[in-house]
Amino acid sequence: ADTRQVCRFDYPFECRAIAGMGLDSKGRVRFEPRRNDPLVNPHNRAAIMAWRANIDMKPVLSEQAALSYIAKYASKAESNAPQFPALLASIAEQADTAATAQSMCQKLLNKMLGERAYSAQETAHLLLGIPLVRTSVQFQTLNLSKDGSLRPIGRGDEDGEPQADNEQGYHRYMQRSDELDRFSVQELFQTYRWRAGEWRKRRASTTVVLRVFPRFSPNPEDDNYEQYCRIKILLHHRFRTTEELCSGVGDEQRTWRDAYGTCTEDGHSHSRDTLRSWQQESQAADDSDDNEDEEIDPDLAELDEADWQVYMALFPNAALPVYDHGDLGRRPLD
Repeated sequence: ADTRQVCRFDYPFECRAIAGMGLDSKGRVRFEPRRNDPLVNPHNRAAIMAWRANIDMKPVLSEQAALSYIAKYASKAESNAPQFPALLASIAEQADTAATAQSMCQKLLNKMLGERAYSAQETAHLLLGIPLVRTSVQFQTLNLSKDGSLRPIGRGDEDGEPQADNEQGYHRYMQRSDELDRFSVQELFQTYRWRAGEWRKRRASTTVVLRVFPRFSPNPEDDNYEQYCRIKILLHHRFRTTEELCSGVGDEQRTWRDAYGTCTEDGHSHSRDTLRSWQQESQAADDSDDNEDEEIDPDLAELDEADWQVYMALFPNAALPVYDHGDLGRRPLD
């Protein structure tokens, strides 16, 4: 098997005298500036002089690229901070025999602040009571579990109205007035809200994203595919009783899989929802298989690794030593 390491950022690049456009290893369009070094990041000299630190420069060439970049970092979870005894033990192992208790405490504080789980901006927002997230849409969570509940869950709607319990939410939809009969579950919860004992229309400018649970696999071979079909039918088809959704010819009762299959065969168009899509997931799997067949540049194997790469290979997950002014003269650099 080929064990050569390949840079996921496509380095090294070919040197070029004129800037132009090109494609990366995944077939996406990118801007390729002129360069005289194969390993230097694309940069802007004015930005570096203003920032006074390393900063790369990459122009946004499409809406999808911007959305993917934002979603990547917005959804990235913060790594858990190490426990206090483990943090203190790691500092004690690296401490010099002549280190004082004061210098140990200073190193501990520096390490706690340097690898903090909360940023200064997030802390300021929390102390001032400012929301960490502002959205242009409202989110409504809906539970369509098999136990018979059809329950909106959460702290409340935009006016702070408490959400319905299981039985109320289930019967409120099925017992809606005749003028609301044309709405499916998704359409009703996105267009109306329950307020003061009645369904009231939302503002025309209000966009509601309905987050539906539970979330099952859309793979037809999955054991829970029957439940996935059930939720799709309940979400997008009008009903007064759930039994009518599975009614067949005469008194025959169909499975949810059969009902969903008939729905797709008849060309019934469902509005966009937040459930998983088998078409998208299977397409993503095919694209992943195609990427595995990409050719590897043979010149990459001849590159020498930098010192920090060798260090990380020898000591994986090792914490970098922390120095303060009390260590001047005893650091490896000195």
